[in-house]
Amino acid sequence: IGKHPARRQDAIERILSFSPGEDKRLADQICEAFSFKIPLDCLSAPQLDHLLQKLVPVPDLNEYHISMVLNWAVNYRPSALIRFIRNRIAQALERRVADDWSYYIVPSHQHQIQLHGLKDSGELPALCAFVLEQIEANHLLRADLVDLFWAITFLDGESFAMLRPWLHSGDASKFDLAMRVLSSAPDKLAFSHRAQIVEILEAAEKLGPDSLDTAIRQAASNVHPSFFVGLENEQPPAIADLRAEAETALADPQLHPLLKRLYEVIKASTNIDWRPFSDEEEEF
Repeated sequence: IGKHPARRQDAIERILSFSPGEDKRLADQICEAFSFKIPLDCLSAPQLDHLLQKLVPVPDLNEYHISMVLNWAVNYRPSALIRFIRNRIAQALERRVADDWSYYIVPSHQHQIQLHGLKDSGELPALCAFVLEQIEANHLLRADLVDLFWAITFLDGESFAMLRPWLHSGDASKFDLAMRVLSSAPDKLAFSHRAQIVEILEAAEKLGPDSLDTAIRQAASNVHPSFFVGLENEQPPAIADLRAEAETALADPQLHPLLKRLYEVIKASTNIDWRPFSDEEEEF
């Protein structure tokens, strides 16, 4: 095929004539043809769009060759990949409205797409803004969209600026929405982004003590590991490290009062009795 461009184009058109529908195995086989047999850079822009459009109806894209195609698009055709993500969001919303929860916007786990590769795309800010708009508008898809937001961006000055209108709106519901997004950020925000945390807590304080208490709890929850291991009767190393970080921060005599409250909550949250239950305690 590689020696005969006309035959190669004919093969591409033949492959693209197949419609996998919702069959992810057939979709994976179609992508396999472009992973090993026909280089993806042989596809024109319309042909790649056609291929990606065929993947939109597939509920679960968690297949090896599908992910290879999508990761290639991240690096070499980011505009096409961004259009694909927007189409997947629209499709996901239609499914959720119809009470279908089997549809996932992008693959996860072992076949996930390295969407942070979109960082140099000039279209990324518009995509981030679009995802935030959808987070506000569509509660049925909110959790998936929050995960998607952090898959395509990091917490930096630009992404935090996008959340400021919610944080400083004076509207508790919008503030809560910003906290829903920020509490899912992958970094330990309380330690890695102190200036932003102070801004968040000051905005919460203006909304009242209940909002401030909730924001502190959410910020404290963000730094806790989602998974950790340790020996029986001993505090897991991840929890011990978290306590040490909080104690180090609290030792700063110039610490902002709101940060002090936050670090005290974080420190207190590590005071867990890790001893196993006795036989009597296990009985109900």
